[in-house]
Amino acid sequence: MNARLWIRKIDPVPAILVLIALFLSLFQIEKSGNLNAYYTAAVTSMTQSFHNFFYNSFDPGGFITIDKPPVAFWLQTISVKIFGLHSWSLALPSALAFAGSMVLLYFIVRSSFGIAAARLSAVIFTLTPIAVAVSRTNNVDSVLVFFLLLATYILKKAVQNQRLSTLCWAFVLVGVGFNTKMLQAYLILPAFYLFIWLAYKIDWKQKLKHLSAGTAVLIVVSLSWAVIVDLTPADKRPYIGSSQHNSVLELALGYNGIGRLTGDLSGSLAASQQVAAKIKAQDAHLTSTLPLDRDRSKINFSSSTSSQLESASEPSTLYSSSSAGAMSSTSEDGPPSLVRLLDVKLAGQITWLLPLGLFGIFLLWSRRREQRNEVLFWAAWLIPMIIVFSLAGYFHRYYLIMLAPAIAALAGSALAELYQSRSWKWTLPASLLGLGTITYIAYDDGYLALGLICFILGMLALLGLKLKGCRAARMALTLSLATLLALPAYWSLTPSLYGVSARQPYASPHLADDGGSWSQDGKPLDTELVKYMIENRGQAKYLAAMPSSNSGADALIIQTKLPVLAWGGFKGVDPALDVAGLQKLVRSGELRYVLIGGTHNKKDPIIRWVENNGVAIPESAWNPFYSNTAPVQNVSSADSDRLNIKGAIGQVFDNLGLDKSYTLYDLSSLRDIPL
Repeated sequence: MNARLWIRKIDPVPAILVLIALFLSLFQIEKSGNLNAYYTAAVTSMTQSFHNFFYNSFDPGGFITIDKPPVAFWLQTISVKIFGLHSWSLALPSALAFAGSMVLLYFIVRSSFGIAAARLSAVIFTLTPIAVAVSRTNNVDSVLVFFLLLATYILKKAVQNQRLSTLCWAFVLVGVGFNTKMLQAYLILPAFYLFIWLAYKIDWKQKLKHLSAGTAVLIVVSLSWAVIVDLTPADKRPYIGSSQHNSVLELALGYNGIGRLTGDLSGSLAASQQVAAKIKAQDAHLTSTLPLDRDRSKINFSSSTSSQLESASEPSTLYSSSSAGAMSSTSEDGPPSLVRLLDVKLAGQITWLLPLGLFGIFLLWSRRREQRNEVLFWAAWLIPMIIVFSLAGYFHRYYLIMLAPAIAALAGSALAELYQSRSWKWTLPASLLGLGTITYIAYDDGYLALGLICFILGMLALLGLKLKGCRAARMALTLSLATLLALPAYWSLTPSLYGVSARQPYASPHLADDGGSWSQDGKPLDTELVKYMIENRGQAKYLAAMPSSNSGADALIIQTKLPVLAWGGFKGVDPALDVAGLQKLVRSGELRYVLIGGTHNKKDPIIRWVENNGVAIPESAWNPFYSNTAPVQNVSSADSDRLNIKGAIGQVFDNLGLDKSYTLYDLSSLRDIPL
């Protein structure tokens, strides 16, 4: 009997929205392939050993980490261990976090503004386009938002019971958020500190004690993993990817912190000032001090040359100011300005109800005097984030999911208040603001007709709210909500219908252009080439070394599940290995092959050294379809013709000295040559 009563008390709206959120997150997800291959390769590696799991290793050999902290990837690894490596098992933590965030937001808003506001807020959050788009990937932002909303839920409990232990748990969860995406988690702290100071019903001295204790807990939890890793000897753990000094703390403050505000994503706050000088020094030293035997059958090293090489081989990080210096903005975030969120590339992702949410701050402050602390909490969540993302030097648009909870809470609560009061003093300007914003975004994105239809229907519905009779008012209310949410809902559906890049997800009907935008990140390398490396690497630890994850190392790891050394990390600019270090790996027998191709920087000292000293393996050695003269035997006539054509093309490429997609270099002949 108690169970039946409990079931009856369940609000069906959030329950239905959970199903909708999971559908939007996982429908046709199998078409997205490897999702973000950089992170998928890391999860593939992390499933192979606890060492890789704990240190967040990009490669199975434990050479270098990825550019984010580990919490979200721990969840993905657990999912893959249970269900196997699939696109849906990789996206499952993000999808569940998206649905869970909606449920948490529902309960947070309901406790302050009532069930109608909670339902509307949950609907708005579920239909936020960028929230849907990022939940279909293995990026970490959905998981981060979940932990921040869970921290908010616990914070409200702490304010209600005035207990320090509960407050500390809220800060623990923000610390977990830090270990999900570092300093981005701290964007919530203005709201936390303001709410605690205003809502705690104790004297100011006790408030300071509680705030100090919570902050101490936050710092300890936030830095726990970073301190453990940084205190571990460098030779006992992977190099910290996207840092210049092998430090998690530097990664947090640089690449994943101040670098996002300034646009300097080199991983080092001073690196961009040193780029030009180091490039010039590398070029001069490497070209003037390396005596090379051009027949490549042997290398003639003298002791003096060896010492020069070791001193000259600077970290393989600083190759070009464009890759290592300030990057001001991406092609997707628009130029920094106070109206940046109205840019066509961003507005359709998050801005649909943003002006209405800002309007809601004034409405709720005026009409909900008892909930003013909650209003200020959401305002302190939203406004600082608007400022940060409006002026930041570099970010991806899927980061804007951080704004979604506050927009949904404020806009949903404001709509509930408007429809309950039906005061023209507030309803008319709010409706014009909301419908006007939707029409503008639709127009700016090339869908003016859809925007005008929603605007006209919305204004007609506004008039219907004044009709007499409960049924007429409800119909008008339903139509009014539909006009506000129709286009965000359509945008939210587009990633499921048309696909999206998992590296840089977004939502837009334009995803349907040219037949869809299903991600093909991390395409497998040539199977014959991979087979050749596997069969001939001998006892080498690494299947191959490659310049970066973007040069194909991520795809090769996913394809083979074997150690692949990406010496430059994600962007190819990490000083994780120099020429002398590469030579040591070759001499020890840990490395035989270097595979160069894909996206890489030709000024990389390691690439130049390998090209000058390694033995390039001709395609005819590993490609059975490659033929100089006669057709391959035991194949059909049609296949024979196809193989002859392919072989002829390959021969032309070889004769002309043109680069194919990848070139394999064998370094085994250098194994016995001393430094």
